[in-house]
Amino acid sequence: MIRLCIRAALLLFATSSPLVSGCGGNSGPAEYPEVRINAAALQLSIQDPRRKFYDTVTEPSDASEMGTERYPQRLPRAFEQAAIARLGQITGKAGDALLVEATVSHADVSFTYEPRGRFVRYDVALKFRVTTQSGALLEKGNGAAWRELPEREANEATLAQTFEATALEAFDRYFADAEMLERVNSQLAAHHRGNRR
Repeated sequence: MIRLCIRAALLLFATSSPLVSGCGGNSGPAEYPEVRINAAALQLSIQDPRRKFYDTVTEPSDASEMGTERYPQRLPRAFEQAAIARLGQITGKAGDALLVEATVSHADVSFTYEPRGRFVRYDVALKFRVTTQSGALLEKGNGAAWRELPEREANEATLAQTFEATALEAFDRYFADAEMLERVNSQLAAHHRGNRR
């Protein structure tokens, strides 16, 4: 788990400053639109086809080697419940239950060295499919995000916070999109019309 990675690589460092974030610099939660999906529920399923994870990561001692390796991590434990809560914000509470499949493309930690200093970086990319209970595809797409923080600010708490925030930002980049939600409703309406014929 990422906790072991933190202890092995970075626990000697302390933090006293806010996190540095990437992907637009938004370190707070996304603002979700007023649009609601016309469904009684959105049921989340998380798939991770990756097979190799690094529970223990040692930071490269040679700065020239930094940034050349990414170490796959399991999604943070808190991610699933936080994602389910976000889906609750966009559920219309009426109609059929729909399925949301999230597949992990990558969720990695890496170490980088730049003229401005050493950094710990998280990259997360997810694929999404929204379907009916019968399997009819309504919408599919991707969400990705990255965040980094200075090595000197890294400790167990800040690294866990940064990883979770990165994963949820990748989720938000797909679902906090009014146009995407409208497309789901449009496809769902077309699906219902087709079934009535």
